[in-house]
Amino acid sequence: MVMANPALWSRIASHPLPFSVTLDDGLEPPEMTRDFATCLRPVGDWTPESARRIEADYRRFLYLKALDGGVLTPPACIDAAWHLHMSFAADYEKFCHHQLERQIVHHEGLRWPERLDAYLRARALYEREFGRPTEDIWPHDGGFKLAMLGNPGLLRRLGAAGVILVLILVALVLGGNVVVAGVVKVSLAFIGLPFAVLFAALWLNEGPDRIARCG
Repeated sequence: MVMANPALWSRIASHPLPFSVTLDDGLEPPEMTRDFATCLRPVGDWTPESARRIEADYRRFLYLKALDGGVLTPPACIDAAWHLHMSFAADYEKFCHHQLERQIVHHEGLRWPERLDAYLRARALYEREFGRPTEDIWPHDGGFKLAMLGNPGLLRRLGAAGVILVLILVALVLGGNVVVAGVVKVSLAFIGLPFAVLFAALWLNEGPDRIARCG
């Protein structure tokens, strides 16, 4: 596999990322933070190994951003590393100028279609430059069933409306009107029940958002 810009990657890979030297009062004796990965650990309550892997993929993401020049959305854990790096404003500015040789802008508040598209582009570019990424950091698009369906907030509202509709129709059935009951059965089969099932599926599958809202 041949990288598009090995010189760029060499500069990024060799640059020591910044860190704050702090004391952890919960440890006896206190332990000093001596690298970026250790500084990153409390952000997501990650293990030392996970934090090192996230740092490594954060470097790769910066390479992709510098290479592509457009909006690329990272996984949420890599975005956490990005935010931490940007908190060291002076180092981040120097890093962009000297190692990346371009200013990397953090675009906030992307909507779900934009960020999903930007995420899939980032993942495809990662695979082209570094090989297949690990699923725990870069989940395949199948891991985003809520986003793939569309706007999850809208779908949940539609599902909730379906549940309310089912309850209303059941109440009508219990009212004893035979004609209404026949209409209710059809409505339950073709309108209310599918929405109720959708609502339940979205509710049960709701979990932490693993795609960042930036790019």
